[in-house]
Order: sequence, then C-alpha cells, then structure tokens
Amino acid sequence: MYIGQRIRSLPRAGWAFALCLLLLIVLGPEASSASPSEISVNEHTWHVQRIEDGNLFHQMSDRSLRLDKDDHPHIAYGEDHLYYAWHDGDEWCIETVDESDLVGQSASLGIDSSGTPHIGYYDYANAVLKYARREGSEWIVETVDDGGWYVSLALDDLGNPHLGYQSGGLRYARWTGSEWKIETVDSGSCEFLSLALDPLGHPGISYRTGDGNELRYAHWTGSAWDIQIVDDGGGIAQTSLALDGSNYPHISYRNFSSGNLMYAYWTGSAWYTETVDSDVAVDFPSIAIDGSNHPSISYLSRTDNSLRYAHWNGSEWVKQVIDSNGFSGYYPSIDLNEGDDPYISYIRLNPGSNYELRLAYQIEDAWTTEMVETGGGIGWYSSLALDDSDAPHISYQDLVNRMLKYVHWTGEEWEIQTVDNGEGAGLFTSIALDSAGKPHISYYADDANALKYAYWTGSAWITQTLDSAGTVGRHTSLALDSSDHPHIGYHDDSNQRLKYAYWTGSDWDIQVIDSDIGQNTYTSLKLDSSDNPHISYYDGQNQDLKYAYWTGSEWYTQTVDSAGYVGKFSSLALDASDHPHIGYYYESDIHLRYAYWTGTSWYTETVDTWVAGIGASLDLDSDDAPHIAYRGFNSMMYARKENGSWNTQSVTNIPNAHWPAISLVLDSSDLAKISFYDENLGDLMYAHVLPHKLYLPLILRDTLSYGEKGQLKQSRKELEQCESSSPAARV
Repeated sequence: MYIGQRIRSLPRAGWAFALCLLLLIVLGPEASSASPSEISVNEHTWHVQRIEDGNLFHQMSDRSLRLDKDDHPHIAYGEDHLYYAWHDGDEWCIETVDESDLVGQSASLGIDSSGTPHIGYYDYANAVLKYARREGSEWIVETVDDGGWYVSLALDDLGNPHLGYQSGGLRYARWTGSEWKIETVDSGSCEFLSLALDPLGHPGISYRTGDGNELRYAHWTGSAWDIQIVDDGGGIAQTSLALDGSNYPHISYRNFSSGNLMYAYWTGSAWYTETVDSDVAVDFPSIAIDGSNHPSISYLSRTDNSLRYAHWNGSEWVKQVIDSNGFSGYYPSIDLNEGDDPYISYIRLNPGSNYELRLAYQIEDAWTTEMVETGGGIGWYSSLALDDSDAPHISYQDLVNRMLKYVHWTGEEWEIQTVDNGEGAGLFTSIALDSAGKPHISYYADDANALKYAYWTGSAWITQTLDSAGTVGRHTSLALDSSDHPHIGYHDDSNQRLKYAYWTGSDWDIQVIDSDIGQNTYTSLKLDSSDNPHISYYDGQNQDLKYAYWTGSEWYTQTVDSAGYVGKFSSLALDASDHPHIGYYYESDIHLRYAYWTGTSWYTETVDTWVAGIGASLDLDSDDAPHIAYRGFNSMMYARKENGSWNTQSVTNIPNAHWPAISLVLDSSDLAKISFYDENLGDLMYAHVLPHKLYLPLILRDTLSYGEKGQLKQSRKELEQCESSSPAARV
C-alpha cells in the first residue's frame, strides 16, 4: 500500500515511530478504496490458491457432439474450464481448450472439412461470448461479443464460423475471413436457440421468446431476416434445429407445461407441429435429419432419468430407451454418420457421487454406450490441521475417483497422496496430527456405509473399519489425546444416535451418547486438558443445538440453543479454562450464531445476519477470542470478535462455496488458514491471512538522492521494527 505524498527528505530514528503512527492514520478505514490487491488495515489480507483441480461440465448444448469424415466423435463441453474430447480411432483424447475459470457452458462444436475443431461458448465469469479454434497444436481463443448465453455454432463451406446467441435479444455473428460482423436479429428477449446454415451459408435460428409463449424461427433470405411464429401455444423450451435436403427447417422442442416432446417442420408453405412422446416428461431434445429427410431426436426422460431416442421411419415414431443406469440422458447431443447411424453424447449422473460424459451409438440396430470422461469435484469434505511449523495438512474427498486423499505443504510444494481408494471413501473427513506430526483421519465410506479410520505410519497408510452396524459414520470429528490415541464423534443414521469411539491402547471402545436425535448431527469433538471429550451436535428431532461432555464417569448432555431451527453446522472449540465455544447455523433466519459457556450459563449471540452460517468452522486465538469461517451470500466469509464486536469480511467472492468443505484453523501467530471446496470450479482451495506490511510510496525512491536513499533504507528498517514491536502497528 502506498501513500501518494511527495517527501523530499527523511529524518532519522527519532521520526521512525512518528512515521509509523502517521502511516496507520492515513491507511485507516479509507484505504478500502485501494486497488483490488490491497485491503484496509482494518481487515485481513487473504491469499487464496488452488491445490488440486476437479473437472466440471454442465449445460452442454444440442450441438456439443460432431462426427468427422471418418465417423470419429468429437465433443466440446465445460463449466469450470472449456474441454475438448475426440476419439482418434483407438482411444479418447482430452485436452483443455480454455483454462480461464467458469468458461465452457453452452459449448457448440463444428468440424470443418480439414478436420479442424471450432467452438463457440459462454464465459460465465465475464458474461461474454467466446470462440476457439485449433491451429496446429495450439488453440486460438478470442472474445466475440458481450452476452453469449445459449450459443449455437455452425460452419459454412469455407470453414468460417457463424454464431447465434442471446445478448439482450437474439444476436448473430459471422466471421468474414478478416473480422466479425455482428447484428441483432430480434430485439426481444429470447432463450434456447439453435442455429443451422443452408448451402448458401444463410443462417436459420430457432428460439423461444423470453416469456416462453412462442417458438420462433428466423431465417436470412439473403437481404433481410424473416421471422416466423412456429408455435404460439405457450410452454416452449429447449429448441433444436436441423435442415433437410430441401433446406426446410425441422425443430424439436419441449413443452414444459405438458412435459411432452414436440416436433415442428416446414412443409414448404406452412408449419406443421406434432407430439412425439407424451408418455414421459422430457427435457433437452437434440435433432438430426437423415438422408431420407427423416428426423432423429435424442432426449432425457425425467420420468425415469433415462436417455431416449425417437426416430421417424416414414410411417411412425419408433422410440427406444438407450441408457437407464443412474441418472442418464442429461444434455444430449445427436449427430448422424454417413450411414445415418446415430451417435449421442450425454451426461450420466451418479447420485451422491461423480458423473460421466458418455457416448452412445447404434450400429446395425444395436446400441453401445461408453464412458468418455469422469467429472466431479475434488476437495469435498476437507479438514485442515497445522503442524508445528504452521504448515497445512488437509484431508478431503476426490469425488471424481471417489477416494480419500491427503495433501500437505512441504515448504516448497503441495504433496498429494491417496489414502483410501475403495468403497466411495472420503466423505465427512476429519484430520488431526499426532505428536510426531503424522496425520490421522476419520471418514465415512459411502459404499460400505461405515465409519473408517486411517493413519500414516511414516511409510504407509493403515486403514481400519471401526463401525459398520447399519448406516453409520457420517459427520465424523476426530481428536488425538496426549497419548496420540484417537477419539471420534459420529452419527448413526440407522438408529438416529450420536456415537463416540476411542482407542484405549489395545482396542476400540464404542459408546452411544444420545438417542432419537434424527439425521445429520453435524458433530464437532474436542478434548479438554484432561483428555475428556466434549461434543457439540445438532438434534434433528427437536431442531436444537446440543452439547455433551464426559465428566470422567458419565456423559452429560444439555441443550445450548432451542430458538427455532438451530444448531446445524456446529463447530466446537475449548478455551484455556476448558469452557466450550460453538459456532453454528440458525436456519430459521439464515444467520450465523455463536454460543459460549460463561462458567455458569450459556451465552448466545448472532454474528452475521446476511444469508450466513452454513459450513461454520470455529477456532479460538491465543486470547480465547473466536474466529469463524462460513459460507455467506455468494462468498466465503470470515468473522472474528474484537473488543466485544464482530468484524466480518469476505475472503473470496466465490458463489456456492460448498458447506462440507470449510475448515478453519489459526496458526501460532493467530492468523487464519482455511481449506474449502469451490463448487463452481470443482477444486480444493486454500486461503490464508497474510501478515500486514506497510510500505512507503514508490515516488520517494524516484525523488531521493543517493545519500537520502541510504537514509531511507535505515528508516524503513526502523519502521519494520516499529511494526513488529508496537501493538498499535499490528493490525
């Protein structure tokens, strides 16, 4: 941070402390207007970094799939980044086209006569339309226009791209060979558009009006746009366009009022519409026209979450179920090869797990499906611990591969290890480091429905199943006692109980602490100075925040807060007197709340009222003041209590920072470190507070003489000493 004042000379040590105070005054609350990389000294400066990337893809278009001249499939897709996959005849090849964040939705692909891929797509972060093409081994990426949602791309005979998209109204862009020509086709609001070109390169675009009442078709005649109403019956959604051999348009679409799959085509003099499938509720239709001018349509059946296919054989619609495994059929895209065999790309969702980009194709009436790529997040259910050097250690789930992972900072780089690669391992992780700095992790294995525990011997990971009686082991919380023995609090879903397991030194002792508490306890466990366990948790049966502790001979439980629906995402810490402090979520008013034991009673208060509190994670500093990380409205938030008041701050503006993945720990200097999951990018993230440093203005260096610069160095040294020694200078 810099002070824009010109100073010709600097005094010696006698002025250093005064200058230190002057800087603090000038860099007070008004400094919040500084550049984005700077921040007020009343707030912390955060450094946020990505540890491990997931890969997300969503909102694929009806033109995500294209076949080349050898009938090899090519697919464009994305959400966190833009990806491109193609089959070379032997295997699938996958590469990242655009590494920018939050790009790739609505990707629309074209393959020109030389086999070069062209992709139009939406940049969500910047709300712009982008276009990418491959030149040799490199991708050329450019921004075409503002807006760009519902993008649809087609290539003319010269391989030049044409793009239809939404930007206020319906817009159309074409590459002339030297520049983009952009025009507005329909100034009214539009959605769900699809573009195709006739042999003259004239575009046709199907779309629905913004109110959903009309299906429209716009066609360039060569001199003007001709806009026609195809269907004005209302409930229009998800249009897909193809042209037949006579250049007549055919449109598949969904009627969201009835859920029916609809089809419309131009006869040469009028539009004809009909219902293709009314047996199921459909979504995401994609159409292609074969050599006989007959339509083929792929679509999702929401009734049974299956991929379906309908084909007109000349006399009737023939409908088939192609894939009914998992939740199949999302965002399908169809293309036909030279023999009119259909190929369909689509997404299969695996509930509670990852998802797959898949390809289905029909050869001689037989359907084959195969996986192209697995997608999902990396960083779910992260838990953070710091070693004696304040280096972070994090346990988390790799949702893509459904395994438990562990990462730590070596001092130079992040080192990642796989801990448990079986049974859908890695949900609800909790990590602790023993006296030798070795990690121990409790977690839930989804496929086995069991509580598991892993620890590092120094050369290998040892994993154990601790409790498998029913569905048990969610919401784990781990702590190690003075003998490095593990203690784990967790939830028994089958019997709706709070349970506790600890290692006696020779075997595991498992106890029931509280019964009839419903689902999802949001357990948080800490050990006091006598190694006795304390647990905060949510009583789902009564919607209360509760607290339990071991007296030395028995468990004692009490209700902390019962005002409305309260107590989810509880996070517990014990102060120097072993008194409990709890951060938690007040669901009734969507607030973050905080409770602590005064020594005679519970005191509760609201910390943040602006859509706050999900994923709360609490720690106490060396003065026993609470610090809480949590999810706010479209941001990761951090709150700390100072002089009796709460100071809240946005750590990073990432929407939907997912709740199972927030973990806060304070280091030996009381600086906050947070691990969390970025739901938009599917990545494991790590944020930490940077120590405040005060800098003199750059202009001083340009105006001082050589001798004065030497004096400046000495004064700066004294200033740094002032900053490190003066409590007033430590913000």
